Amino acid sequence: MRTVAPVMSQEEIKEKAGKMFRSAQDLASSLTDAAHQQLAATAPKLTNALDTQLDNAAKAFSDAIDAVDRRTAQEQIQLLTAYKSFLQKQNEYIERRLREKKE
Repeated sequence: MRTVAPVMSQEEIKEKAGKMFRSAQDLASSLTDAAHQQLAATAPKLTNALDTQLDNAAKAFSDAIDAVDRRTAQEQIQLLTAYKSFLQKQNEYIERRLREKKE
């Protein structure tokens, strides 16, 4: 014997749909709040890490220039030319990333 599910009235369907919609809104709100909290907790760490990396890069640059200064004039020209090429490639990479992010 087969049982037939009771038919819901239009009012019951609207009520259940409303509850489901409110639950979905609550879930979306909770997920958004959690994402904001995670970002707030993570952003200072990322900023600190980036600051540290920039400080390290500045020190590396200073050390490299000091090392170049101890070389002969001809060696300095070769080293600075190579370093300039390296920096140009880094700049091209950064410019490409910026263009991609802006698109």
